[in-house]
Amino acid sequence: MSIFDKLQPLPSQNPNNTPKISDELLTLVDVIAPSAVNVNPKGLNLSGMYSRVFYVVSYPRYLNVGWLESILNLEKEMDITIFVHPIDTAETLKKFQKKSSRGAEPNKHQD
Repeated sequence: MSIFDKLQPLPSQNPNNTPKISDELLTLVDVIAPSAVNVNPKGLNLSGMYSRVFYVVSYPRYLNVGWLESILNLEKEMDITIFVHPIDTAETLKKFQKKSSRGAEPNKHQD
């Protein structure tokens, strides 16, 4: 007996000849290739599953608590992904300092 004998698959022990759960699962082709695809300018329909992408360029300056609740509380199943582009802290602080120093200067265009 070698060490590799333990790596051999065990013989099937199915006395009742019941179908295995894996026999009824989707195959890789079922997952990768949908039965139907409908593409239109407003969205995408993959085998009855509708998808649409919204791209937000900027958020309001101030956000209230619960600002996303109206969307999250819709009685529809949806996946929401939020990505916030990280900004270098040192660079951002320099920009804030420039803006705050400009705000202290008198406006040259006022009469």
